[in-house]
Amino acid sequence: MPPREASTIDLRLLGEGVLASAAMEGNTLRAEQVTALLRGTLDLPPAQQYLKAEVENLAKAVRWTEDRVRSGDLALTPWTIQLFNAQVLKGLPWDEEVRPGEWRTGVSGPRATGGAPAEDLDLLMERLCDWLSGPVFDPEPEEERLPLALVKAAMAHLYLLWLAPFGEGNGRTARCVEHQVLLSAGVPPRAALLPTIGLDRIRSAYFKLPGQCARTNDPLPFLGSWVRAFVDELALVWEAVEAAQRNAAWTTHLEASFAHGSSRHATRQRQLLHDLLAAPGPVMPGRIPGLSTALAQLYAPLHPKTLQRDLEALAAKGFLERTEKGVRALAIDR
Repeated sequence: MPPREASTIDLRLLGEGVLASAAMEGNTLRAEQVTALLRGTLDLPPAQQYLKAEVENLAKAVRWTEDRVRSGDLALTPWTIQLFNAQVLKGLPWDEEVRPGEWRTGVSGPRATGGAPAEDLDLLMERLCDWLSGPVFDPEPEEERLPLALVKAAMAHLYLLWLAPFGEGNGRTARCVEHQVLLSAGVPPRAALLPTIGLDRIRSAYFKLPGQCARTNDPLPFLGSWVRAFVDELALVWEAVEAAQRNAAWTTHLEASFAHGSSRHATRQRQLLHDLLAAPGPVMPGRIPGLSTALAQLYAPLHPKTLQRDLEALAAKGFLERTEKGVRALAIDR
């Protein structure tokens, strides 16, 4: 994709990913506020600064993981998981018994499963990391590596929710670990955030699944929901990317078609097509000059028939069509 469109989608997915993880824990920031935060322009009143801190912590965790994996550091150890928890809870107000980055000492953890006994956490976290890093998820056939990495990411997520090793932040920590596993398997950075975005859309079911799977000793319901959430988000991103690519191809075709036209006619018709393409649907001819200030200025001093002649000329070249609901620009694939 052209750099501007790629950057826009990249920033949107990063914002949606960190907001989804924070929103599952009650963060009430809106998508546009998170975008402003990532751009460094968000201003919140003092009482809401903790909401900003929650999202900033997650964004830093995402970028830290991307940098580590890019440098070749793929290790998943108890220490790594403790660092994730320390990062997502950094600077936030918690009860005195919560120690960010340290295993909890309480009898049971939060959420429906209750968590593992605190005295067993050291051993269980070691065994979990050994299992995830072991031969089960390192198959010999190369074509099986990515599918098993998806299973590994989902299982790491589920087991951390089951064990609830920390006094707070277990869900965010589990999603950070999931993100690292996917990145380590070669999943593109923003695609690695899609399971979190998808699970947030089914938040109510997501919260119930760990307890349901624990009661039946069967992880498949969680795995199934995780995969469906991932695939659904992949489809949405695929549509967005295709739309951006079509728009870029159409714009390139349009510019090439008018490359040798420096006349006022060419300038006017080029602007007319750009504004029609940006319109959400067909536009009645009488409303076309109001699509943009530039278009209004171009047609203001001219006879009304000029617009009709321009529309006819562009329709003859195959750039637009007239419908009962108005005029619309034709994309390159139509």
